[in-house]
Amino acid sequence: PKTVNETIHSEAALDAAARAAGMRRAQLRGNVTSSTVVAAGQLKSTSPLVTIQVHAPTKAKAEKAADSLADTVIGHVAPYVDEKMRLLRNQITINETQLKAVDRRIATATQQQSLALNDASLSLAEKLLVSTNSNATINNAEQRRATVLADLNSARQLLALAEDVEQSRVVQPAVAGKASATSGRNAAAVGGLIGLLLGGLAAVV
Repeated sequence: PKTVNETIHSEAALDAAARAAGMRRAQLRGNVTSSTVVAAGQLKSTSPLVTIQVHAPTKAKAEKAADSLADTVIGHVAPYVDEKMRLLRNQITINETQLKAVDRRIATATQQQSLALNDASLSLAEKLLVSTNSNATINNAEQRRATVLADLNSARQLLALAEDVEQSRVVQPAVAGKASATSGRNAAAVGGLIGLLLGGLAAVV
């Protein structure tokens, strides 16, 4: 919430919102606010919603200014989550590649073991040696597979969390209403600030 408040009151954000709404920056200064919305019974670990309200001369100007401020907030906080998701996707690709390599190693060792046991030209001692080596390779590979699979599942869960919770997004555009109307019906949801959901744009005239 603090980051949202600082961002929407920055000169750059106000300039952009004023241009989008066809207003002067002075008309917005002092007429832009943000507040946190917490639902009844909401856990502290749940990301809260943050509303952004704009008071402007007309509904259209208020809506355009509010949407612009939402875009500025998203643009400010999105790079962190975008980079996090990029790294997680890379990790998932690496883990999937490693998993395929481990599976091939297990398949090769299993095949070699089977061929040796069915090879009549090999002595019992030679078959035992091949079987022992193959079993060691398979056991090591299976341990490696378990580790890689755990890493892969963890990366997938973190990516899902980043996409569903942390990623910034406009869920619904701003909707104008009278200055006295501050209910959720006049709020448009915006999502995600590094684990902190941003919600609610209220364009107020």
